[in-house]
Amino acid sequence: MPTMMKGAAVGIVAGTIAACSPGQTALMGAADVLTEKSASSEQSQAGESGLAGEGQQSGQNQGGNAGSGNETSGVGVDFDPNDPNFDFFDPCDGTTPEQKIAMGLPGEYEYADVMYEIPYALCDFTIELPNGEQGAVWLANDAVPLADLEGKVVFIRGDMNSEPDEWVLYRLDQVDSKNCIASVSTYRGRVQVVFQGYFDDRSTDELCNDAENYLSKLISYI
Repeated sequence: MPTMMKGAAVGIVAGTIAACSPGQTALMGAADVLTEKSASSEQSQAGESGLAGEGQQSGQNQGGNAGSGNETSGVGVDFDPNDPNFDFFDPCDGTTPEQKIAMGLPGEYEYADVMYEIPYALCDFTIELPNGEQGAVWLANDAVPLADLEGKVVFIRGDMNSEPDEWVLYRLDQVDSKNCIASVSTYRGRVQVVFQGYFDDRSTDELCNDAENYLSKLISYI
């Protein structure tokens, strides 16, 4: 994936979280680090596919948090990061390679950045679009309330006042490529899937449908 596109993809997720998180400074730094890793990886990839480069976290994980939810789904409810029992969900290493493949993704992510103290997590996967071009899917989670997204995103369905059980769709205009972010509140954070099509000729509604499909599979592992 071209470096410029990868950097734009980083901006979609990290930029959204950084713009409104209490840990704004730290997150902006994390976004810069991810972008730098992206450029370095593209220069050194030399034909390797789906493997983490130097300085990246490996996507070969054991899914330490997978399936650790309570008896109920825990989806569509509010979360409280200040609760001492708050159990933040890491979609990157909290799902196994087999679960990622079952979602329709590669078994290993290319980049991941996880900071439990903030908390937030994000990782990306390169996929093939229906037209044969490359696209990207990002799995993400944070503890940012929807109200903090006001003025930072363009809401497609729902808004900053949406109830926790509503699936909210929004996009960022800061990048040239089409994108859609599907988001839902869970007791382990606000879980999101970003679908980004660099050369995708489909409508935003179709991209959002793909984002929702990935999200529906992801939350089954909470």
